[in-house]
Amino acid sequence: MGKKDPKWNNCVSCGNDISLLKLEKSSVINDKATTLQQALLPVVDHNICSQSDWWGSSAKETMVCAGGESQHGDSGGPLNCEGRNGKWYVQGVTSFVNGQGCNTPRKPMVFSCVATFIPWINEVWEAKNSKLH
Repeated sequence: MGKKDPKWNNCVSCGNDISLLKLEKSSVINDKATTLQQALLPVVDHNICSQSDWWGSSAKETMVCAGGESQHGDSGGPLNCEGRNGKWYVQGVTSFVNGQGCNTPRKPMVFSCVATFIPWINEVWEAKNSKLH
């Protein structure tokens, strides 16, 4: 069961590529992901990331570019940032990486900015909860 952004049009770089999923049963972690992986990723300013020799128009205002060591399989992973209060917050969800391979210059990972979708997430959440009551 899942909900996708109503603006989704099968275009990953169009800026509406987020969905909410509810699994029918617990997922099983395979042997490739037995340890939580983390890395410090430098955020690339949107003015740089959206330059034509970087991601160009594929980098939308609703996205955050970060890192440089993108790997296939990273898609869907979180971009977490520590707040001033010491708590960690999900800022982005990996949207797309470079298809030319890992560590391609000027092709950082591109994350959908979660804050952009908060109104839609709340709408889906409220609709789900109203059905329970």
